[in-house]
Amino acid sequence: MANTREQHLHRVSGRLAREHPLVVPEDLRIRNMTRSAAGTVEEPGTNVAQKRGLNSSILDAGWGKLVQFVRYKAERAGGGLICVDSRGTSQECRRCGAVAAKPLSLRRHVCPCGLDEHRDVNSAGVIRDRGLAVKAASEGGQPLGDADVGRRAVRRPGTLAAA
Repeated sequence: MANTREQHLHRVSGRLAREHPLVVPEDLRIRNMTRSAAGTVEEPGTNVAQKRGLNSSILDAGWGKLVQFVRYKAERAGGGLICVDSRGTSQECRRCGAVAAKPLSLRRHVCPCGLDEHRDVNSAGVIRDRGLAVKAASEGGQPLGDADVGRRAVRRPGTLAAA
């Protein structure tokens, strides 16, 4: 099972590195996400079995390994990987930058600027834009706008700083 998972991660990471000059994942704190919910004798945890199942799923997915694989493969291909802070991405508008707190049960991001899309799509756009801003700052330039996002950048070895 572990070999199958690792082979899959190699295939996915290779494809990401080949097809995208810059890969921008969330900087997930996997160790914190998979902490035990058991609690202590004085304050026992709640939903321990459910949390154990979630922890197992997170660890089985191999998120950390995927990021490691993409990082070294992207660097070999002349691209890069920049991990960005994921806090607030589902509440920030990717178009205008406005921040509006909303419960997780609300699955659409609707902003006064007119943007109306699935919450996860908006979050992905915010993460992408944060990565592009880090890349531009590391190269001494300005962040790219939406018009530049669909274009395939020219890969130049050594130009991306991994965060």
